[in-house]
Amino acid sequence: MPCLRYARCGGWPQVSSGRVGSTLACITLQTWLLDSLSGALLGRSPSGSTHCDDTIVPPVVDLDSRTRFLGPSSQPLVCLEVSSEQHLVRAASDEIGLRRESRVDAGDVPLWLARLHRSLPVGTEARISISGSLPVPEEDLIEGAGFSADGPLSTRLETIPDTVAPHMKVLVCGLNPGKVSADLGVNFANTGNRFWPAALAAGLVSEDRAADHALLHSRVGFTDLAKRTTTKADEINIAEFRSGASRLERMVRWLQPEVFLMVGLTGWRQSVDRKAVSGWQPAPFGGRPVYLMPNTSGLNTHETLETLTAHLEKAQAGPV
Repeated sequence: MPCLRYARCGGWPQVSSGRVGSTLACITLQTWLLDSLSGALLGRSPSGSTHCDDTIVPPVVDLDSRTRFLGPSSQPLVCLEVSSEQHLVRAASDEIGLRRESRVDAGDVPLWLARLHRSLPVGTEARISISGSLPVPEEDLIEGAGFSADGPLSTRLETIPDTVAPHMKVLVCGLNPGKVSADLGVNFANTGNRFWPAALAAGLVSEDRAADHALLHSRVGFTDLAKRTTTKADEINIAEFRSGASRLERMVRWLQPEVFLMVGLTGWRQSVDRKAVSGWQPAPFGGRPVYLMPNTSGLNTHETLETLTAHLEKAQAGPV
């Protein structure tokens, strides 16, 4: 049997117990990593583990959950419990482990799940159960974090988790992750994609290919219309785009970014408005203004770095 050890790291932001209007929900997140059970039974160490007195010490999944609020929070508090087998989970303060709980702001849950996604190998199975007064369905959070959400066990998928929080200035939405982006865990990461050069030139972000930095320092978040990773966006069908749009509309209505920026006309036309053209859209999305711009992929030869930069400048300036 693997031996379990608690690990501590820097904790969640301090939350005021007297916040007016806060409600308490309960999230139970139980993670069972099943990939190395056979090795344990045969006396072999799981990948990354060490031995301690003939018992297997699971490798540590380091979840540095420290989050900086982007502004005054009116989100409900949630109670987060983490338990694991075969891997140890470092999360929050006060040794969150098998049966320990910590109150966190509901707005931090997407980032916490994103860090969990990035800490686990593709194909890892996890039991994620969320209950309580959450602003959106639990399936929206699980899917957005890059896990399957269609059974008792969720699988860590080959995709990119949402990097989102309340109080964003701009929420950038791509069509769906490409293979290179999913491998690196960075939106628009392909060297031929011009999003990051254009975003830097427009002053939208200040660091190249760094979604966490963009969120914390520039209030720019990232998500995708569809979560399935493909070589080309045209491999995503209309039903996937429409399902993704429904999820994102609920997320946008909850998180209320100042601007929702859609990068790529095809998916938007297939899921929201088939006659849409680039620029500010006539109808809001989740109650927020929408700017639609062309795909930044290098395959889109109709656009240059200069024209893409101009679109990003208009988007961050806000609707006229």
